Amino acid sequence: MAIIVHRYLEEAWKEGKERLFWIVGSFPSVLVKEKFERLNREKDVNYFYGGGGNRFWPTLASLAWKKGLLSTPTLPEGWDNPQAVSARKDLLRLLGLGITDLYLEVETEGKASDTAIHPLRENPHLSSLLTREGCVLFATSERVLRELSRLLKKHGRPSAVELVLLPSPSPLSRRAGYNDEKLLAIYEKILTTFLTSLQA
Repeated sequence: MAIIVHRYLEEAWKEGKERLFWIVGSFPSVLVKEKFERLNREKDVNYFYGGGGNRFWPTLASLAWKKGLLSTPTLPEGWDNPQAVSARKDLLRLLGLGITDLYLEVETEGKASDTAIHPLRENPHLSSLLTREGCVLFATSERVLRELSRLLKKHGRPSAVELVLLPSPSPLSRRAGYNDEKLLAIYEKILTTFLTSLQA
């Protein structure tokens, strides 16, 4: 077993703390890959949803490109490429999205799925989002949605915050029928409902 601390949370909070719309996952699988020395340094990116096979960023970039907000639907890659991280931060800023996760610290035997990580500490910034008037939290898995619902009832303001489920961008979601085209279509339908940046 290994204990892994989420090193992206604090900076992402500082950059997005005034935003009302947030992507919420569980914990970055790419940090698990790093800990267990399984990185693909050419494809993986040192950021949220950074695994080379994860479809979150390709889907978001394709949506922004489709709406005329980006000149290309592809983003730079590479673990040691700072432009790969900055391009993703720029895309979030362009869309008006914040990004965060449920857990600050987890324990795992090496797998990174929601069911394989054992939470040790929750993200301390969630409490602020769960009480913010008009805040919309987009959960990227059903487990994340269930946990957010539990936390919202326990610590938050259910009348002030809306929880929305997005299909998981994990490669495993293909088994559930979410090919790239279907994933993009659902993300477009849901996010366009909320984000004015996509409504032009």
